Amino acid sequence: MYSKMRLGSLVFVLCALLGFHSPCSPQPFRTVFAPTLVITGVADAGSDCLPEYVSHVVCADHGRAFFRAPAGQEFEFSKRPWPRRLVLPALAGYQVLLERNNRPAKNDLLLLTVADGRVVRKQALPVLATVRDVDGDGQVEYGGILDYAEGLADPDKGTYNPLLFYEITPQGWALDTAATVGVNRKVWGKFYGYKARPQLVLKVSDASFARYLPKID
Repeated sequence: MYSKMRLGSLVFVLCALLGFHSPCSPQPFRTVFAPTLVITGVADAGSDCLPEYVSHVVCADHGRAFFRAPAGQEFEFSKRPWPRRLVLPALAGYQVLLERNNRPAKNDLLLLTVADGRVVRKQALPVLATVRDVDGDGQVEYGGILDYAEGLADPDKGTYNPLLFYEITPQGWALDTAATVGVNRKVWGKFYGYKARPQLVLKVSDASFARYLPKID
């Protein structure tokens, strides 16, 4: 799994350097996250001429725009295991997850918290995979990593790149600190923080990641 992350990073870099372009023309994009929540944009089609990367993204609820993506920012709308919209009764609002394309770096999730028809908070989360209840608290955790790890000559070593685990709470998406600290201690031998440390080289294996994060895109 760890080696696959390195390979994925290399592929993205090569594609960017070689300047691959789709032969298909851009086309209007529209998807619905809820009956009144509509996402529109312009899709840059892939080689099969199906929508792949979407720019000029606008999120609107009841016809009123509450988010417009910065110029040049692209998003992806592939099928994912996590809910794209999460209702927050206590806030009288909701949260929206948008997957940002950051090639050649790893994609991340833009988490928008919306109340009174406007975005009140923006957060960046890793692209998440459904895992399981890793810490025995009765809640299913979703895990991911924020970026690809730096490739090393020794396949049994890697730079510290923590697995981050999130769960759905009444207040919305939240970092599960107990799961995050506990799992990283098992994977890395010690918890070195919530951010990657490229200068810290440690012994690690593909099996360690696969045990807790069976799928990393």
